Amino acid sequence: MIPHGLAMIVLARIDTQMIKSICGFSDAGLYTSGYTIGTLLLIITNAVGQAWLPWFNERLADNDREAIRKKNMILMEAGCFISMGFVVVAPEIVKILYAKPYWESMWVVPAVALGTLCQYFYTNYVNEELFYKKTLIIAVNSIIAALVHAGLNYIYIQKYGYIAAAYTTLAGYFILLILHFMSTRIILKEKIYDDLKYFIMLICTIIFSIGFTLLYDRWMIRYASAVILFIILAFIKKNDIIEFVDFMK
Repeated sequence: MIPHGLAMIVLARIDTQMIKSICGFSDAGLYTSGYTIGTLLLIITNAVGQAWLPWFNERLADNDREAIRKKNMILMEAGCFISMGFVVVAPEIVKILYAKPYWESMWVVPAVALGTLCQYFYTNYVNEELFYKKTLIIAVNSIIAALVHAGLNYIYIQKYGYIAAAYTTLAGYFILLILHFMSTRIILKEKIYDDLKYFIMLICTIIFSIGFTLLYDRWMIRYASAVILFIILAFIKKNDIIEFVDFMK
């Protein structure tokens, strides 16, 4: 787990160092400001993950995969709801917390927040690997993702500037999700979750969230669209929302 931890530090921190060397300290400051806001979601996802893990281990030890599948789907849906809502309000959060020269950093927030959502999803597969004590898989996957992320940074920061680093971060975490998914299916030969639904949910969340970023300069349309979308989704998933609240209690 030590190489895994080091690789995750590289994946999370290499952006700022490469932006400093390629674009300068000013852009690095803007990126760090947006990155800090984007990772606020970690407070929620880490809290849910810590609460979930003991319950998951108990159910998997009892071979109760159906209970895991059902409850986890609700948690992933909630993560998508919260992440999309966070992307919608990101410009206002940035404007409240930072002075006007830093408002440009709002464009970093969506991709970083969506990268956090990818972490939230891949933790499901990491929990399986930990349960079966396959920590070498975790380390290898993390190192691969960190190297790919560094390579993407080198290519795209030079072309598109510091904002590209946020999207390479999203790509790095999405690649890590794919690697852990493949590891559990091919090496562990486990199928606990509704994987296809997970990927459809995640991709739809990313698409809708990027759509909201195109409306960052039109706040009324952005909020009106978000309210309509969330009302529709809440109506469709009302039973899951009630069960999520009960489960978290």
